[in-house]
Amino acid sequence: MALLDGIRKKEIGYLMLGLVAACALAWFLVYAPAIAELKRLKTEVTARQDAMAESVRMWAEMRRSKGGEAQQWEATVRKWDERVPASPMADALMSEIGAQAVRHGLTGFRLTVPAEGGGQSTPMAAALAGDAASQDNVAGPTELKYELVFRSSYRDLSGFLEELPRLRRLVALRALQVRDDDGVMEAKLSISAYYRGKP
Repeated sequence: MALLDGIRKKEIGYLMLGLVAACALAWFLVYAPAIAELKRLKTEVTARQDAMAESVRMWAEMRRSKGGEAQQWEATVRKWDERVPASPMADALMSEIGAQAVRHGLTGFRLTVPAEGGGQSTPMAAALAGDAASQDNVAGPTELKYELVFRSSYRDLSGFLEELPRLRRLVALRALQVRDDDGVMEAKLSISAYYRGKP
């Protein structure tokens, strides 16, 4: 019986040794490569998550900056719409120029529309179009020409001309003639105002 117990213990020892060897072999052949693959995948997932977080951050920043640019463009368009109205609004313009003339003490003030000055489409349309070929296809602002004649001092003329660009309407000074008439300065201005409608 002791011999039988010794053989069984030996068989159990070999069996245990075989199980340990099988486990070690399984570890090195199956589990170790799987664990290495898991570590590699974990590193790859972390890198992709970092890249995705950076992408989301960049999209948010781009959206924020585009929002700022869009607001800037909208403000520019709004200002253009205010300064270049959809209709001539000649009465409002004449009223504003007249108030400015009174504020600067201009005397003998006359505002007239020259014979060739009634609503004509301007070359600004070509500039807005960007090329000469599409000049005929793009409608630009319409120009209204006015002539102003008045008497004033040089200081009053300077103040009047300085405030001209600050009018609510877009107004361009086209020509200025000044002459001395017996010690009194007489000025003749040609100006243009613009609107978005057709002539």
